[in-house]
Amino acid sequence: MPQSPPPLAPRHRIDETDIALGARIRVRRNELKLSQDALAQAIGVTYQQVQKYERGADRISVSMLIKIARRLECTAASLIGEEPGSSQDSVAPRLAVPGAMELLDIYAKIQNSQTRRRLLDLLGDLAQTAEGSAAKVLAQPKLWRRGIRKTPPPEGAPRRGRPPKTKT
Repeated sequence: MPQSPPPLAPRHRIDETDIALGARIRVRRNELKLSQDALAQAIGVTYQQVQKYERGADRISVSMLIKIARRLECTAASLIGEEPGSSQDSVAPRLAVPGAMELLDIYAKIQNSQTRRRLLDLLGDLAQTAEGSAAKVLAQPKLWRRGIRKTPPPEGAPRRGRPPKTKT
């Protein structure tokens, strides 16, 4: 009787611990004004691999964690979040979101406190309505989502662009 193949290993799911570790790496790398490429070269991987580490998409081995900590001039314990008094623990996962650091840099450049308050109000409103509007956007055809057309064409209107092929 032939044996059945071994069951496939379950797919790796992104874990909150991996995300937090990656976020701490990103924060520390940005503190040192170090690019992903420079860090990658120092630890012997590609910049894409560093991106995966920072997103938490790939797990980091202990030996790689030690290499990263050395290059980032910190301890592996601080990257793991085990050193007491680390203020990064609550902030790091939020800063790991793509665009968060850029948004923070822009926000810090705004001098007027009323403008900053209005920006926070606007972002709060956008976040609050994001779920409802996301469902509407996903229900629209791709052309409408991309902003090519604002409204659907009227029924029976000729199509723009290349005419439809005819059978000959």
